[in-house]
Amino acid sequence: MLEKELYPIVNEFFVENGITMPELTLNTKNTELYGFQIQPDFLGLAVEESKRKKHTRIYLGEVKTNLRDLDRDGVRKGRGYRRFADFVFL
Repeated sequence: MLEKELYPIVNEFFVENGITMPELTLNTKNTELYGFQIQPDFLGLAVEESKRKKHTRIYLGEVKTNLRDLDRDGVRKGRGYRRFADFVFL
């Protein structure tokens, strides 16, 4: 669902508004995270999709760390799913 439906919609919105976004793709054992940083150290969007397709979550919030710099050490486990450690939820 993510690549076929959600990604083009999100990408089109930002392209139409002249916003460039460095992209992050992070694969873990059970989850894929796709992230976009709208402005350095300001606002970011992340989409988390279970590889088993059981859930898709969208996060929009302030990013304290460059999404490009996150790796396995930049992700923390919590309640059975993974999320960006430095996301501040709005």
